[in-house]
Amino acid sequence: VEANPYFKFGQSLIYASVSSAFNAPSLYQLYDPQRGNRQLEAESSLSVELGYKHQFKGGHYITASAFRNEVDNAIEYV
Repeated sequence: VEANPYFKFGQSLIYASVSSAFNAPSLYQLYDPQRGNRQLEAESSLSVELGYKHQFKGGHYITASAFRNEVDNAIEYV
């Protein structure tokens, strides 16, 4: 799921982005005889970004943004 609202006024733009994701463990990650883990849970994440962008007359612009990314039950399978 993703949403990207923005508000433009003059040469400036205020924007936001919110997205979520879901990653289920593979059958290999769950059931491999040597390295599988049947207790793995699905990985989920939520990302949020807020920002400001201003474009100058010469075509240059400046952007400032802040973001946060949160992951639950991260699956790191090496």
